[in-house]
Amino acid sequence: MLVTCGFVTDLSVLSAVSPMALAVPLLASGVGLLAMRLRSTAKELARQGAEASYLAHHDMLTTLPNRRKLEAELFAQAQRGTKSGERLSAAVINLDRFKDFNDTLGHHAGDSILQGVACRLRSCLPETDFVARLGSDEFAVLRHCAALSDADSLSLQIMAAFAEPFDVNGHVFDLSASVGVATATSNRAMEDLIRDADIAMHEAKIRNRGGVIRFAPAMAAQIESRRALETDLRHATSKGELVLHYQPIIDAETGLISSVEALLRWTSPKHGNVSPDIFVPLAENCGLMADIGRYVIDQAVQDSRRWPGITTAINISVVQLKSASVLQDLLEPTRIHGVSPTNITLEITESILMTNDPRTLRTLDILKEHGFGLSLDDFGTGYASLAYIRDFPFDKLKIDRSYVAAVDNNARGAEMIRAIVGFGRILGREIIAEGVETEAELAVMKDVGVSHLQGFLFSRPMAAAHIEALVAASESLSDLRPTGARPVLRRVS
Repeated sequence: MLVTCGFVTDLSVLSAVSPMALAVPLLASGVGLLAMRLRSTAKELARQGAEASYLAHHDMLTTLPNRRKLEAELFAQAQRGTKSGERLSAAVINLDRFKDFNDTLGHHAGDSILQGVACRLRSCLPETDFVARLGSDEFAVLRHCAALSDADSLSLQIMAAFAEPFDVNGHVFDLSASVGVATATSNRAMEDLIRDADIAMHEAKIRNRGGVIRFAPAMAAQIESRRALETDLRHATSKGELVLHYQPIIDAETGLISSVEALLRWTSPKHGNVSPDIFVPLAENCGLMADIGRYVIDQAVQDSRRWPGITTAINISVVQLKSASVLQDLLEPTRIHGVSPTNITLEITESILMTNDPRTLRTLDILKEHGFGLSLDDFGTGYASLAYIRDFPFDKLKIDRSYVAAVDNNARGAEMIRAIVGFGRILGREIIAEGVETEAELAVMKDVGVSHLQGFLFSRPMAAAHIEALVAASESLSDLRPTGARPVLRRVS
């Protein structure tokens, strides 16, 4: 027996304790630590799994459910709808001209717009609605409807989300959306619900941009027809089906043609005369506008040689203006066809003023340095800032047709145009009124001092040969009166 530090130790007892007995507490402790680690790992894996599932089913920019989540929700709602006998309505929402906003304001501003739309939809719709982002500038809503009136209220609530202007980085502007709505009452119909709403949305883009269209079965056939139209449009240029017509622009004082605007027309052997309101958006959606735009520039520059004393206006989109090849696309045809840029005016829509992009302003300055004229098209449609008009190097302001038409039944319409004319004179800009169609509109335009006029009252767009004949004959579009009375313009058929 040993005595150690006051303790009596029986060696026989120690010898009786086996190594296994000593290892058990250590093993238990290790197992406990391992269990804790396993629980921690399991929790982390569960967290990561939940995060991965969330990422897989939600849009990170807006935090809304994505298309995959929508499809799962649609299946679940379809089951519930079958049991309860309720209708299920879907709305597909596509922002109008979102690509222009992205191109002019930049992608960061575009992201802010999408986040703002998501926030507006959440606030304007009840929590029971399922709101998702399908991708790009497209959103969707699912709603159980006890009656058809519930689907109507869905449309109104969605449109309410766009009633107020949006403010993005100090730029305040109106944003609209085209909406398609479809309603289903059976499982089979619910399988195609989003497709039907999407078809209706595309119909709204064409027929009622900024409005709501309810799906009708006939629309599906129209979609197939549109696809055939797209296929034929891809070959229209090479087949010579796309041609330019020119609409005269009249000097309000002399009544003579001062310039012409190049307007694209499509006559198809299969589809007949296709409206630009149909084929231009179609070309934009299927990526054909770049090639078509270059064709328009080249043909218009070439045709301008037929009337050397008159300028030719060519519409240039914001996308074309921001393209890296814009200078080459414009200068090369003038070099090839021997046309001075001073004979060409570039018409650019007001949306270019939504940005202070120094590169765009520099591009405009370079074009001016080369001699091209610049005209601000669709003036008054909602984007222009007076400061931007002052700073951008435009020679002409083109008043939108909506302002011109307003003078027929709105006394304030004339005062609005008078103010625009006065502002243009201060800046030294020419003022063109487009879409003049009645004698009453003409009288007001001349009275307020508009310098140039364009519209069906004088002439519809015509082939280059007709313009050439008018110019060659020095034919005036007015009856000038020697007494000093205002010239009375007459129509050209």
